[in-house]
Amino acid sequence: MKLILVLLVAVVLFYMYYGIGTSSKDGKSVTSGVVSYDNETVGSLQVNGVVTLDGTTVSNTLAVAGSLQAKKAHINTMQVNGHASLTECVVDGKAQIQGYLSAHQTTFGSELTLSTYKVKFDNCTLGALVIKKAFWALGQQVVELADNTTCSGPITFENGNGKVILSGNSQFNGTVQGAEVEKQ
Repeated sequence: MKLILVLLVAVVLFYMYYGIGTSSKDGKSVTSGVVSYDNETVGSLQVNGVVTLDGTTVSNTLAVAGSLQAKKAHINTMQVNGHASLTECVVDGKAQIQGYLSAHQTTFGSELTLSTYKVKFDNCTLGALVIKKAFWALGQQVVELADNTTCSGPITFENGNGKVILSGNSQFNGTVQGAEVEKQ
């Protein structure tokens, strides 16, 4: 009985790790588990779990419920519910992230909508930025533009209680609504 249980657990872990729960429909790949994409181009990608993109191009929509780790990726549009870490990436279209975002040397070409407590952009390029009211975020929501980050569009805090911190030669050329601006 113990052997059957051990084998069952091993099979489940194998499927979760290698992302065997993959299907494709109408050019959209749907995957569950832990998956990685390297230097390749995919159309639309929906992941429930953990996804790593390394030099990957997502030509349509990337939807993640879980965790996204992306390096040198080119993404058309994206929606993440969970954790997103982007390094040296380009996001051309609209992006929406509900949860944690870490962005380094990344370009957001269109509107970025975040539902988060605090976010720091390091050496990034931003268009418009919308900070949604996060029901779980107590107190002031904070956006830090650091290390030569530039933002050309407006920054809007929907809760009306935000703070934008400019540090490390960062530049902001738009308007701020619902927040105070602090230069460091």
